[in-house]
Amino acid sequence: MKKIIFIFLGTFFTLSVQAGVVMVSDQIMSFQGQPMKNQAKVYIDQDKSRVDLLGGMMGDHMMIYRKDKGVMWMIDAQKNTYIETTSAELNQGASQMEEKTKQMREKLAAQGIKLPPAPPPPSKPTYKKIASGEKVGSWTCDHFEGTTDGKKTQDIWTAAPSDLGLTEADYQMMKNLGESMKNSKSSSSMPFFGEGGLTGIPVKFVYYSANGGNVTNEVRQITHQDTPSSLFEIPAGMKKMEVPNYQNFKLPNH
Repeated sequence: MKKIIFIFLGTFFTLSVQAGVVMVSDQIMSFQGQPMKNQAKVYIDQDKSRVDLLGGMMGDHMMIYRKDKGVMWMIDAQKNTYIETTSAELNQGASQMEEKTKQMREKLAAQGIKLPPAPPPPSKPTYKKIASGEKVGSWTCDHFEGTTDGKKTQDIWTAAPSDLGLTEADYQMMKNLGESMKNSKSSSSMPFFGEGGLTGIPVKFVYYSANGGNVTNEVRQITHQDTPSSLFEIPAGMKKMEVPNYQNFKLPNH
């Protein structure tokens, strides 16, 4: 679920607003021929953003990013709980887990236990424009094909900011917001602002997984409207949950 949320962030951080923007998109996740539908609703205003994932097997989840506070809140609406993290904590936690994994592999190898090679870090996709003038809803789009390590992993349709009613100032403001999260090790492989050859703003994407499943997301509506500050606060009645402390992670004894 967290990865999917970050995919939305990577996609929608390219948008900004004068008063505020609300985007609604439909998502279909298909694994082993079983489709699961949900809806994403994205609110963006200045240095704040919120992504609501509504419906689906895991129920409603929200993610609020506050650049002004330097925090990110992951909210489980079904359990009335939330987790608070910062970009620094995300990076630190990922680094600590990587170090613990390395230590575990070294310990097992010293005991004569043969292990397969450690998987390489995930590769960033590269994109090639394969068509222009294709329609997604009412928008005229460029069609990009994404490949990772020589294999097709994505199809993405992008539109120019002006076609979506956005100004260059809008785009630049949200580019700054998106890049503030760019170095987080918890972000998805979605490129930010032209990385890998991708241009324009994604309005539809299809991700293909190695096991044959796929995720399709298509923007249905973009509207400019007021986004009250309460949208970017933790809802009342939520219980704070602690983030796992990787420093306390113990290596098994054999």
